[in-house]
Amino acid sequence: MAQNTVNVTVDSVGQLSKKIDDAKKFQISELTVSGPLNGADLKLIQQIVARSKANEKKEECLVTAVDLSKATIVEGKDAMKTKANELPANLFSGAKGLLKATLPNDITAIGKGCFDGCAALTDVQIPASVTAIGSQAFQGCKSLKTITLPSSITIIEAQVFNKCSALTDIVLPESVKELGNGAFEDCENLANIEMASVEKLGNNAFEGCKSLKTVTFNKITKLSLDAFKDCQSLTEANLPGSYQEIGDEAFLGCVSLTKLTIPNTIKTIGSGAFRDCKKLADFEMPSSLEKIGSHAFEDCASLRRALIPNSVRNIGSSAFQDCTSLDSVSLDCMISDLPTDAFRNCRSLRSIDLPASVKKIGKQAFRECSALESVTMPVALSYIGEEAFEQCISLSSMTFPVAVSEIDDEAFLGCSSLTSVELPAAIRKIGSSAFAQCPALSVVTLKSHAAPSISKNSFKGAPCTFYVPKGSDKNYKTHKDWAKVSKIKETK
Repeated sequence: MAQNTVNVTVDSVGQLSKKIDDAKKFQISELTVSGPLNGADLKLIQQIVARSKANEKKEECLVTAVDLSKATIVEGKDAMKTKANELPANLFSGAKGLLKATLPNDITAIGKGCFDGCAALTDVQIPASVTAIGSQAFQGCKSLKTITLPSSITIIEAQVFNKCSALTDIVLPESVKELGNGAFEDCENLANIEMASVEKLGNNAFEGCKSLKTVTFNKITKLSLDAFKDCQSLTEANLPGSYQEIGDEAFLGCVSLTKLTIPNTIKTIGSGAFRDCKKLADFEMPSSLEKIGSHAFEDCASLRRALIPNSVRNIGSSAFQDCTSLDSVSLDCMISDLPTDAFRNCRSLRSIDLPASVKKIGKQAFRECSALESVTMPVALSYIGEEAFEQCISLSSMTFPVAVSEIDDEAFLGCSSLTSVELPAAIRKIGSSAFAQCPALSVVTLKSHAAPSISKNSFKGAPCTFYVPKGSDKNYKTHKDWAKVSKIKETK
């Protein structure tokens, strides 16, 4: 296979094709071009360099090095649209053999996808004159280990270094204020990055950076969704600033995260923001917090306490589900509904005082909270959802507030330690299997003169006696739902 080093100098644009033998253009391994270049010249360079395979029978080879340091790009529309001193989009995209690229000394911009998919590229020299690097410019450069960026860069556009899996460390100049969406996504070996000056983080900026251990920002104003998703080695994140929102799934899957610093300006913690952060033991909720998104802290298996400030007005479903070490919860907030699965399977939680504003307890809110012994319910509570306390095997007694009118299906199913229940005068419905499989339940006291509706399974497996108000015995025994209930007694 022929491998030739070619060094070409042109005096005017459009002359490159006259300097390179068309029959031998795919036998060049190293190409150096000097002088002014237009779109036609760059198109020819692209044809030579940006190839994925070579025909060995024709003695072809792939280009391993290209040097344009002494070339000048001029504006025009010849074969490839060009702007003065800018490398066009996708110029070297897919150049599978390219190992080294030296760019024109005076270029100011690198176009979108310029080196996209250059999987063998290990060395690229970016001149100090460059002020802009287009999105996906180095995407998929899997062999690129280090890169030096000029101090004139202010934005790392979307996916510029996406899937640069060999990149180990990078220093961002102080001029960089913003990282675009997916800027360093799936840089699996990126362990260190200096970026104290960055103010805005785009979506997925560091998603999948499995080797990243610590991050520090000093001036951040925006932390977008999926920013550090699946950064499995991240142990510490120092994120002071003035931003108000932690984006959805920002730290999802950061299984090693133990220390986090955020400002007291945060109003929203997005959905799944810290989901599956298994080693996060402490999290100080800022006093400015207004919303905790769904699944925000789900499966934070080491989280020990949740002190929710009175500024919070909304808590999403499954917010603290599977926080198996959570043993202290303070709900000093103004919420009307405790959402579905809010504290499901918080196996270490022993007691909880619900805020006075709560009117409804959602489906499975405390299901499988096996250590839960005490629940203080607010006066305003009117509804307890399906399976809300199912399998809470440490609950021994329940007295419901005066406004509770409905206890939905399987609400206390399998509460094996429950011995007594007191239901208020407002009760109108007790759902199917609401107190089923409660083998210790012996006393159910009802304050209502009117018999609430029940199903045949509402108290199945519970050997209880029902105590009803004096003078209401007939109301219960003649009610169709209660006709087959034998142990009904009037209170004295």
